Formats: sequence, structure tokens, C-alpha cells
Amino acid sequence: MKQVDALRRITRLVLFAGDLFWTPLVYVGSYWIRSKSALLFFQEKMPLERMQIVNHRLWILLLMHLMLLYLHGLYDTLSLRRRDEIIGAVLRVVTTEILILVAIYFFSQDIIFPRSIFILLWVLLILTTSSWHILLRRFFRVKVRDRSVVIVGTNESVQNVIKEIQRFPSYGLKIVGILRDNDTSNNQTHLLGFPILGCRDELLQILQTIPIDEVILSKQGSWEEKLVGDISRVKQLSTRICVLPSCYEILIGKVNHLRLYDIPLIEMIKHPDVPVVKRFFDLVVALIVMIVSMPLLLASCLMIWISMGRPIFFKQERVGKDQRIFTIYKLRTMIKDAECETGPVLSDESDARITSLGKWLRKNRFDELPQLYNILCGDMSFVGPRPERPYFVRQYLDQVTGYGERFKALPGLTGLAQVNGGYATHPENKLKYDLAYIYNYSLWLDIKIIIETIKVILTGRVNP
Repeated sequence: MKQVDALRRITRLVLFAGDLFWTPLVYVGSYWIRSKSALLFFQEKMPLERMQIVNHRLWILLLMHLMLLYLHGLYDTLSLRRRDEIIGAVLRVVTTEILILVAIYFFSQDIIFPRSIFILLWVLLILTTSSWHILLRRFFRVKVRDRSVVIVGTNESVQNVIKEIQRFPSYGLKIVGILRDNDTSNNQTHLLGFPILGCRDELLQILQTIPIDEVILSKQGSWEEKLVGDISRVKQLSTRICVLPSCYEILIGKVNHLRLYDIPLIEMIKHPDVPVVKRFFDLVVALIVMIVSMPLLLASCLMIWISMGRPIFFKQERVGKDQRIFTIYKLRTMIKDAECETGPVLSDESDARITSLGKWLRKNRFDELPQLYNILCGDMSFVGPRPERPYFVRQYLDQVTGYGERFKALPGLTGLAQVNGGYATHPENKLKYDLAYIYNYSLWLDIKIIIETIKVILTGRVNP
């Protein structure tokens, strides 16, 4: 894992440094080429001295270029794209930034900027940027030795881990086998196609006989987990509950919050503080996005009305902070009365009830725009756990330990689970992302998640 991560960091750094170097060089080179050749489009050469009287805004081009390359996933390193994917992404990036640059010069009425440079710059940036990314990715495509892994446990969490390892082969993890829990009645020989090597108590013996690089342990259910689940279902609990930690819990990195004389204690259930700045951030960003996206929202409403008819908007009850019920608003992406025969059903990417226009709206997250109203009303935040329907919340409260903890924060338009998972992500894994966000909140984390959300929308993928 360290070898892969180091290679990824080096690749990102070299890609970034190259783009930082090539972009100004291409900009200056465009003027030089234009002064040496009339090309196919123009009658005469342009004097190189013309470059000296132009009000250059190179820093804007450079900033846009690097930012758009990042948002389109071109610094996502070793889960490498095909050549056509890289060229397509670079084409979108360069076209966008040239159009923005044209608009900047147009509105600034800088008529002395040579228009031929825009065309030349567009062509050269596409050629150099795509070539640089393709060649460098090939150069750094080093075969990393697969690391052998033993997974301890056979519960549902372990099965989710196995599926994730299979989902992202670029991490180079090779599952050698699985150790079952200490259950003598369990006669399984395989789990999801991988051999059962023995039981949990035989771990050290197996490590001494088989060369293993990594071990992933799944903790068995305990009364502590049951207590967490029971407590999380209680809406109001003022009692502070503390745990006397074991050496194991201290070794895995739990932080001491309290102490009784010389005895360290860990607070079991915390009440996260949400600073006023988060609400201010939500209001300001929601107003800005609402104003900027208004033409897009109106166009989407018109397309829904023409292709699917009314209703245009879709509203539904969701569970918010402190398990309070509120009404969420979205653009309609499904056929009318989609659940009249089936009742409440979770949607997925291949849901037949979603219309062709609805798929496009969902892919670009345009259907979520009406939720800006929910943010302004205070029912939601920009970042937080995604709100679920009461029908499914009741199920998850019984099935997923600690699920009630996610209701200590306002639900969000996007969240850590959304930028790291997808429709198929198990509710237990989504909960872990949600709790990691709630108990590690910072304004910078909110900004980072919003940026990653934009990248997911533009690339249509989630990074491993």
C-alpha cells in the first residue's frame, strides 16, 4: 500500500509540475508560431511585437487550467484511464477555459488581443496536455507487486470488504484466504470464492507458515455494540457514558477525553458542536448557487414539462436532525406514481422507473437543485449525511448498529459517503463515513467534500 501511495503522489506531483511548466510555454509559443507562419486561416503573419501591447491574463489561464484538470480527474493517478478518456477530458477542459478567456477579453473590451491566438492556443494546449498526461502515465505505469491479504471474520462487514477489494484491483490486494469466527458449527470451506483457512484463533500459526503482507480484522459483535445501537435510538439522553479503555483500544488510536484521577476514560457517546460559521457558509453558498443556477433550473423544469408533463417537482418526507420529519424537494426524474404498486423501494443506477431525461438530470445532479430551498429553510446543510425516508430509517435503526448517531447533524445535499461510495454502498459503510464526518467536522472538510462532489459530477466516477 505504501508503495502504491508513494507512486501516486509522485505521479500527481510530476503531472502538476508539467502542466505548470507547459501552459505558459504554450501560450508564448502560440505568439511565436503565429509570427512565423500565416497558417491556413490567415492572410499574413502577425508581428511578434504585438505581444508586447497585449494586456496578458496568463495567471487566469494557468489557474483555470490546473483547477479544471483536477476537477475532471486528470490528477487521479494510477487507476489509469484509456487514451480516449484522457483526450476527451482534456478537450473539455481546454475548450471550457478558452471560452472563459474569450468572454473575459470580450467583456473587458480588450480589442487588441489577437483572436487568432485563441484558435492556436486551443489546438496546442489540447495536443501538449493530452500528450503529457498519456506519456507520463505510461512511464509511471510500474507493476506493483500484489500484496497478500488474510481477512479475519465471516460476517456481512467482511463480505463488503471483499467486494470493495475486488472492485478496486488497482490497489494490488490479493486475498489469500479467510479465517472464520471461532464457531465449531460453521463448516464453510469457501466465502465468495475464497478459501477458509481456519478459525480466528489460528491466525498467528497461519502467519508463521504462509507469507502474508496484511491482515484485516473484523471485530465480532459485542454487548458494547448493542449498547451503542440502543443509545443511538434514544433522541434525548443527557447522561454521559464513559468507557475504561483496554490496551487494544489505546493501540488502535482512540483518544482519551477524560480521566478519573490517574485512570484514563473515553467518552462513549459525544454530542458534536456545530459552529455558527457552518450555517453562515450554507446560507451564503446556497444563495450564490441558487442565483447562478437559476437559468439551468428553469431550463430543466421546461424539459421535464415537455417530455414528462406535470408534476415538475417531486416532494417526499425525509428524516432530518433529531429524527425530525421534513419535506424534501427535487426535480422529478421518474415516471408518475412510480411506487403506486411496489411501495417504498430504494432506487439504483439501473432503475427502470427513471426516464431517459431523469437519468441525465441525476447524472449531472441537476435534480438536486430544489434542495437549495431546504438549505435556506434550515432543514438541510450543504454537507452532511444524506436524508433517508422514514420507512427505511425504521429498518436501519434495527439492522445497523449506531444508525441513530447520524441524526445528530443536519442532513446534507452531499456528504463524505456520496463522494466515496455509490448507490450500491451498504448502509453500514455509509454510516461509518457519516460518523467520520460528524465527529471530525471542519469548514475545510466541507469545502473539500464540495470540491470532490464537483469532480464526481464532471468525471462520473468515484476514486478508490
